Amino acid sequence: PAILSRVPLRIEFGRPDAQLLEQQVQDRVGRLEPVAGERLSQLLKEKGEAGTAGEALYNWKFTGRDVQGLFEEFARRWSLEQELGRKADKEWLDRWFNHRALT
Repeated sequence: PAILSRVPLRIEFGRPDAQLLEQQVQDRVGRLEPVAGERLSQLLKEKGEAGTAGEALYNWKFTGRDVQGLFEEFARRWSLEQELGRKADKEWLDRWFNHRALT
């Protein structure tokens, strides 16, 4: 029997590239209602002035955890929009980014 606990493992963590972030975005968009996913993708592209949402997120130094947090918050806001009319729009995204910058 081998003793794996004594084998040194080198694990390096790094920031995902734009392509991986785009794949994460597409995965998360697929879990939203089609209209909601389209809106968030469009908001990210407009805010980032980039070709894809992944490129915009990469330029903002996002990690996978940041992408997940963004989609969770957007899903909450989207449900509020459906029930109470509180828009998940450019102003909401700007406020979310400002809050992210402070934390």
